[in-house]
Amino acid sequence: MKTKLSFLFIAFFSFFLQAQDETCAEKVTRFNEFVKTNNLKEAYLPWSESRKKCPSTDETIYTSGEKILHYKIDNAANAGEKEILVRDLLKLYDEYDANFPNNNKGNVVNKAMALHKNGIGTSEEIYNLLDNAFRKNPENFTNPSALYVYFDLFYTQYKDGKKDIQIDDVFTKHDAVINRIASAPKNDLKTVQAYKRVSEGIDALISGLATCENLIPFYQKNFESKKTEALWLENAATNLLSKNCTSDPLFAKIAAELHQIKPTSKSAYNLGVVALKSKNQTKAITYFDQSSELNVDLKEKAKTYYMTASLLITSNKSAAREYARKALLANPSFGKAHLLIAQLYVNSANECGETSFDKKAVYFLAAEAAKKAGESDSFLKATANQQAEAYLKMAPSKAEIKEAKKSGKSITFKCWINESVMIPKL
Repeated sequence: MKTKLSFLFIAFFSFFLQAQDETCAEKVTRFNEFVKTNNLKEAYLPWSESRKKCPSTDETIYTSGEKILHYKIDNAANAGEKEILVRDLLKLYDEYDANFPNNNKGNVVNKAMALHKNGIGTSEEIYNLLDNAFRKNPENFTNPSALYVYFDLFYTQYKDGKKDIQIDDVFTKHDAVINRIASAPKNDLKTVQAYKRVSEGIDALISGLATCENLIPFYQKNFESKKTEALWLENAATNLLSKNCTSDPLFAKIAAELHQIKPTSKSAYNLGVVALKSKNQTKAITYFDQSSELNVDLKEKAKTYYMTASLLITSNKSAAREYARKALLANPSFGKAHLLIAQLYVNSANECGETSFDKKAVYFLAAEAAKKAGESDSFLKATANQQAEAYLKMAPSKAEIKEAKKSGKSITFKCWINESVMIPKL
């Protein structure tokens, strides 16, 4: 008899638990139906009941609840009600982490940003939340805006003379945030652009501090302990290069270590800069070549090819034109490369052509190249057309064309140019 009663009790208890689960499921379904139709006002009451009675039943209590509370916050009647709702949102984030500890939603960061966005709480409260998240759970600190706010608040503390923060601490924090951006997932163009804006923003914040006088001692102190860390070397090289601190021997040491540990387009470029500073143009071009070949960013690849072309503009015109053409192959809209080619032709006017007429006809070729610059890059159109007109004034006049009987004929330049130009038909 006792056994039968025990069995009945267990069965009843199981049924009771199941009924409770079903009741929670129904509650969750009800408020989620409102959320699906964006009727967040009606969703609030059934959601509140689910949150209270079924906190660990379904994760949407927190994901949908976040949307519901944001709606309530945006429609708060006054500042007092708004603060109560914001604080409730912070409580919801804590409940989320307590009931679903593996959610990986970065809720500590979310708490800080809820305060920041709504003008609730103090700067210190917001900073402490962000700092806690950054130190303890950096992999979930992926909100670009939060990274900017975090660094901005730290930098503000430095400017205000709080917490005994020194210049080196600012640089350390800067590099730590940049490292987080570098390692954060970037699954779409919008995210990539957001992180880029954050990087540029925090660089701008410390632009007055980030001078060679401050950066070189900072990186010099840390070089020996950090020289095996590729990310640290990358940051150091980037910051020194951006501030034109490349003449100091430290830049050469950092560039060499980085290229040995992690050879990339940027590391090769850095060594090219070092070689240029040492007046070793041949070595510089070799490194710039490596940089161009390794670069997957076609616009940056074009810029490096163009730089190499500029280095060769007086010493090897044929090679300079080849690099300019490589720049155009990588980025057809890089009009500056056409202007460089035009300048190469102008510089060769006296050395190409068998007659004085042919020598002047080189300017027709230069004008054609200049016009291409305007056609490929609308921003250069005015400059390109102006240069083309100037070159045409130095080309054979109508009278000279008539006298030479060259109207509508083609002239081939047999020097390094090795191209033909059609003389305008009169």
